[in-house]
Amino acid sequence: MFSEYRERVTQLKSEDAQFSKLFRRHQVLSVHIQNMEANIRPVATTVLEGFKREKRMLEDKLRTILRA
Repeated sequence: MFSEYRERVTQLKSEDAQFSKLFRRHQVLSVHIQNMEANIRPVATTVLEGFKREKRMLEDKLRTILRA
C-alpha cells in the first residue's frame, strides 16, 4: 500500500505523530482483515465490513496527507 509514496511514508512516520498513528492503525486493520477472510479468526460479517470501511477511510486520510 502506498508504494508510490514509500519515501514520504517513511519520513512522515518519523516526523508526524498523527500520520504514524493512522498508519499503524491501517496496518493493524489489514492484518485483522486478512486473518478474518482466511478464517484464522472467525468473526461476524458485520464486524468484517466495519473494519473494511474503517480501513478505506484511513487510506483516504493517509493518501490526502501524502499528497499535501
